[in-house]
Amino acid sequence: MLWVTWRHHRGQMAACLGLVAAASMILVLLGLTMHSAWSAGPAGCLAAPARGGCSGVLDGFQARFTGSLEQLLGWMNLVPALIGAFVGAPLAGREFETGTWRLAFTQAVPRGRWLTVKALLLAAAVVALTALFSLVFAWYRAPLDALEGRFGPNSFDFEGLSLPACTLFAFGAGVLAGALLRRTLAAMAATIAGYLLVRVPMEMWLRPHLQAPAEVTTPAGAAAGVGRGDWVLSSGLTNAGGGRLSAQAESAVLHAAQTAGGPQENYLRSHGYGHWALIQPAGRFWHFQILEAAIYTLLALACLVAAVLVLRRHPR
Repeated sequence: MLWVTWRHHRGQMAACLGLVAAASMILVLLGLTMHSAWSAGPAGCLAAPARGGCSGVLDGFQARFTGSLEQLLGWMNLVPALIGAFVGAPLAGREFETGTWRLAFTQAVPRGRWLTVKALLLAAAVVALTALFSLVFAWYRAPLDALEGRFGPNSFDFEGLSLPACTLFAFGAGVLAGALLRRTLAAMAATIAGYLLVRVPMEMWLRPHLQAPAEVTTPAGAAAGVGRGDWVLSSGLTNAGGGRLSAQAESAVLHAAQTAGGPQENYLRSHGYGHWALIQPAGRFWHFQILEAAIYTLLALACLVAAVLVLRRHPR
């Protein structure tokens, strides 16, 4: 089965390997420049801050290295969907579409085992490639992560376990779509749609609440209670008693502070206002990675098991 899988899917695997290799080379080249600039400027400043602070140095570094590549990273979230569509969907769909199932499913190897072994081998290859890319990406973005944290989409989605896990889910969805629809193009379209239907709610609504957020409150003018790298979910002002202001009341207070002139924090402090924020602390990064990866992995296994059952029950 190993040889058969390689013969049937070597083109797809070679394309995936080439894509990962090319992207990794670009990240290494850009990363060498960024790491060199980091060592020469922000790293030293943070270790021994100058009298004027490091804000100018850090702002200059971010302005230099958060350019077009960072803006394009959001589109890379489609890569798992494309891998699922081009590697997973044809696995069973192409056999039915071309009629080769008559040969493939009538050999000594049962059709359930045929799909299981091929799917597991390809899934292992896909996970290995995306895990390798995640390691390269984490090294590349380490300086920016030190400033911005790792909870932002440009970090969280491509570092740690998230990318391999969601790619595994997309692959499993593709295999299931191919087994159900038995048409390669239709299965590819269904894979991309199914991936987006899961990925968008996961990132937009479920991820922030995988663990109950922590609340921090600070008096106006005091040192911020939000640490570097913490993920701020929401924030606002508190009154003298510590209660949160409504959006309308907060807007009125900020308008009054602006009208009064002078530093805003001085006005807020003199009137007893403070700040509140709901955060996910930076230290929870790996906890969130494990939880999200577990969800994607379970969904992938469910898709693969369902695909095997479909193939065993409906051979024609």
